[in-house]
Amino acid sequence: MCEIFEIRAPAEKSSDDWDANKAKLHSACACISTKALGSDCHTKRSSGLAAFAVGSIAASYNIANFLWGPVPSSELNDEELYPLTATVVIDAYRIALAVTCLLKHFIWQEFAFFYALNREDKPCQYFEEDMERAVNFVGGLTVTFKRIVDFDSPQAVQQALRDFKSRARIMVVCFDRRYQIVPFMLAAHNQNMTTAEYVYILPMIIARGYVDEQGEYLWQSSAQAGHSLKEAFSRVILLSSVCSYSTLSGRAYATMRLYLHE
Repeated sequence: MCEIFEIRAPAEKSSDDWDANKAKLHSACACISTKALGSDCHTKRSSGLAAFAVGSIAASYNIANFLWGPVPSSELNDEELYPLTATVVIDAYRIALAVTCLLKHFIWQEFAFFYALNREDKPCQYFEEDMERAVNFVGGLTVTFKRIVDFDSPQAVQQALRDFKSRARIMVVCFDRRYQIVPFMLAAHNQNMTTAEYVYILPMIIARGYVDEQGEYLWQSSAQAGHSLKEAFSRVILLSSVCSYSTLSGRAYATMRLYLHE
């Protein structure tokens, strides 16, 4: 029987949050050092700090560690540091390469880059680092404007869009929560920034892709239904590796568990 558990990185917030998340990380490490000895270890949530810690401990105990869930950092592919860690989802660097290939295909040589900075999981921070690597590797591309954006703040989003408007017309945006996407695109539409001059490239590092729990696409959101939403998404290119699942946490996770428990 394989051991499955969820891990979370310590949050950089209050001391209470830190203690709670630290306890979860310690529980994950304890699972590896006790229950999972002699079996493979499958970590449900491949968040940054915790995934690195578990990968190191798994190597020490000679336990295979499989990461599945949100897009992991490409650093976890380092065979010297994490020889027994493998991911079953595409990593951030491969998605970044897909973005650069798309830009090169359409001869879009300059673009702006907005990304969220979640204090807990930091998926966009890892993606930002891999995006920089991909741009340097491919060559011929220039990031004209880069900014960390609090996508939960309407004022911050509006200010970021105003700054973007005078600097670029192609924007790559990394969201760490799917619910942030629709308000962002509506804000862009309200500022007349969803015309033919603009393109928004959204690399979906969020595990569930662009379909919500009700099976609706982002541009069909029942909460924000209307012509303006559909028009806003007509300027969007979504890059996702899980678009065929209606709910990854439902059908895909259930399928994964069937294989793990065999």
